Amino acid sequence: MSSNSSRRIVRRPQPFLHGEPPLREVLADPVVHAVMRRDGVSFGHLLNVIAAAQAPLRRGLCCSAAA
Repeated sequence: MSSNSSRRIVRRPQPFLHGEPPLREVLADPVVHAVMRRDGVSFGHLLNVIAAAQAPLRRGLCCSAAA
């Protein structure tokens, strides 16, 4: 038996395995902020893009096109 096979693998729970993290958590993530800074994306611009994407979803337009 090799020394690698005697090691126990510990897996941490993955809370997003069956879905997505809440948007507020994503927007609070320091890595997201670092990537935005690197890419020159302002928080205000990102919020505008998100709001524009959410508007049709709130009106139910996403589902009527698929039906």
